[in-house]
Amino acid sequence: MNPLGIRSHDFGKLNYNDMKKAYLDNGLNAMHLALHKAFDTMDDVHDKLDISELVKIRDTFSDLHVSVLGCYLNFTGPDLMLAKRNMLTFKRQIAYAKAIDAKTIGTETGSVMNEYGYHKDNHTEKAYYMFCRKLEELLIEAEDKDVFVAIEGVSDHIIHSNQKMHRLYKDMQSKHLKFIFDHVNMLNLDNYKKQADVIDEAFQMYGDHIAVLHIKDFKVQDKIIEVAHGTGDYDFDYLSKLIKNHDLDIIIENGDVHNINKVKQLITRGRA
Repeated sequence: MNPLGIRSHDFGKLNYNDMKKAYLDNGLNAMHLALHKAFDTMDDVHDKLDISELVKIRDTFSDLHVSVLGCYLNFTGPDLMLAKRNMLTFKRQIAYAKAIDAKTIGTETGSVMNEYGYHKDNHTEKAYYMFCRKLEELLIEAEDKDVFVAIEGVSDHIIHSNQKMHRLYKDMQSKHLKFIFDHVNMLNLDNYKKQADVIDEAFQMYGDHIAVLHIKDFKVQDKIIEVAHGTGDYDFDYLSKLIKNHDLDIIIENGDVHNINKVKQLITRGRA
């Protein structure tokens, strides 16, 4: 059975022991952990933690599996000082990932704007190569610390399609590059009716390098919107049959923490 969990901050901002209890009480064993969003010891992603605090986190959650240390920052915006600060923070959190025994450190690929979001230039070759240069630098740090960097593609961002994900892996040539796959992120108004094809394509192109699966539900109302799990058009049966033979951690995204059992049933029912 694949490790199954939820983003820690979907439980709210808690102390370490209460967060651990929330996971165990719900029968979850995998964490997507953004330190500054989940714990009351950090207020900002750029805050620093000393080694004693990191050891405390590692030891508290030793019964669980930190699938992703989330550090979702933009490295390609026009504010060069901000981009540099984001790079330094991500490198620091690579060391944090090593210290707390996280499986990966995860990020999306951002935008040519300072903030995350769509811009017509996000899908250009210039933006792609700009991101590649930043990622190369981060992978050197990850290789030194023996940590995996996991990239999550999003249709509005620089790495926006299965083809770009596959190309990125080929271009980087790093064993320390992995992927977080959220197929809803890859959907748009042109392909949302073919979600099975989008899933198949991803697993054919770079399935061996997917470390973590994010799961959220969606509907289309002039655009793709997120909805409660089980109320939208997400093909849970198809995906769960496909992944049962893959070594993936599964993370519920934007889950209703009061109804986690329902989501767990949706994820597992297609494996019968």
